[in-house]
Amino acid sequence: MLSNLLIKNYALIRHLEMQPASGLNIITGETGAGKSIMVGAIGLLMGKRADTKVLLQKEHKCIIEGTFNIENYSLQRLFHQHQWEYDSQTIIRREISTSGKSRAFINDSPVNLESLRSLGVHLLDIHSQNDTLKLSGQKFQVNVLDIFGKNQAIFARYQKIYEQWMSLRKEHQELITISREQQKESDYKSFLLEELKAAALDSMEQETMENSLQVMEHAEEIKVQIQNSLLTLEDSDYSANEQLAAATQMLARIQHYSSQYQTLQARLESSLIELKDIVEELRKLDQEVDHDPVEIETLKSRLEKNMESILLRI
Repeated sequence: MLSNLLIKNYALIRHLEMQPASGLNIITGETGAGKSIMVGAIGLLMGKRADTKVLLQKEHKCIIEGTFNIENYSLQRLFHQHQWEYDSQTIIRREISTSGKSRAFINDSPVNLESLRSLGVHLLDIHSQNDTLKLSGQKFQVNVLDIFGKNQAIFARYQKIYEQWMSLRKEHQELITISREQQKESDYKSFLLEELKAAALDSMEQETMENSLQVMEHAEEIKVQIQNSLLTLEDSDYSANEQLAAATQMLARIQHYSSQYQTLQARLESSLIELKDIVEELRKLDQEVDHDPVEIETLKSRLEKNMESILLRI
């Protein structure tokens, strides 16, 4: 029941405050006296939208406030659902600022218009000319039957069970969502595991690939040094190969004079053979060294998979 109504700066009303009696209250007046304006202000308490057009004085905000005695309305469950502070003398307030922004409060707690409407339908009935159409509505008719049959206790019990069912249904849906997410994660990890198994790599191959990768990543530097070595050993006028060959020939001319000269000449000849073998291996390695970006990325990918595979086995 509305026990107090305050209207400030609304349409044609500068300030109005009234306390309706507990029985029948009749407000009369000629057309244009402001009866509909009062109904419009009460409509704001019910959650209707508003803008700056309702302001009488544009430089001041509009305030509509209603105090309701809800002691016998059995609304504790509704207040609990929305986490509002319950009070048998509940105060609803609407404020429309000079910029047109609207704020709503239930017992000084800010709420949105949807929440305000969910409470307002239990507090007031505003009947207009076309409200007779509600008589043909199924929801209205069922509500009348429940009231006539005094089914409030049964309906309250049904509501409680329905709320429990809705809560369990929500929990069930959340568990289904969690299960699907876990299944996706499991499928993804199984896919990774199968890839690692298919790679079939081991620690021995790991070392080989790491060496190959290191050579390929430093291919330019390696080729420069190998080619410089070849130049020093054989590919220049004063190469080590030429100098060693000349020294070997010089000792060959005098080896018959002493066994020591013969021994040294044999050692130089052996070194010359070893040097030529080294040169051939360097030429072969020089041809094998190559900087291939695609192959480098492939090796890196295989190394990562191999490391994951080794870690999984650990």
